[in-house]
Parts: sequence; structure tokens; C-alpha cells
Amino acid sequence: MTERPVETIQGPNGVVAEIRAARRPYGFENLLELRVTLLARVPGASAPFRYELSRLGVTEDEADRAVGQMVERCRRNLLPYLFRPEFPERFRAHQERKVPKVIPFGAPR
Repeated sequence: MTERPVETIQGPNGVVAEIRAARRPYGFENLLELRVTLLARVPGASAPFRYELSRLGVTEDEADRAVGQMVERCRRNLLPYLFRPEFPERFRAHQERKVPKVIPFGAPR
């Protein structure tokens, strides 16, 4: 699934948010899988903030409207959160606290 950039927005707190959209055939030939991804580069963070929305089984003539709705949902709900003054510091602190999960492979012998 190849993503195409929809919009890049520079926040007042240094966060750069990029919204991308992708579509691919799903199931039957006349249906699509749609995906909208928001990636935010946070200053000083080791990894970007990532959020995805997806819809399955959308017809070709409804695809543009559905992608527009998902992009608008990202703008309305996520951008105010990402552009808060305290977000970069809190996101970096969360990444530092996050401990990688190690799943043991089998019982020790």
C-alpha cells in the first residue's frame, strides 16, 4: 500500500505532523481498503508519534469522501492534542518509561 502525503502542518511547539492517505483493493475488485496515517515528528523523541485510521469495503466512488472524513477527524481530534505546549516533553518522558516487552521462547532447559 503506497501512501501519498495529504498535508504537513508545523505546530507552535515544534511538532511537525504529516497526514498521509493510502488505498488498495480489498476483497472483490470494486472494494477498497483505505488508510489515513498521522505521523508527528516530536523534537528530541527517539521515534515519531503514529496514529492510523482505516476503513474496509469502501467503493471507489465513496473513497474520496471517506478519506476526507478520516483526514478531518485527524485534524479535529489529534492536532489540538499534539500542538499543546506540554506534549513534546510528556511524549519524550513516555518513551523513556516504556520498557520493551521480552517474550521468552519456550521453557528454559
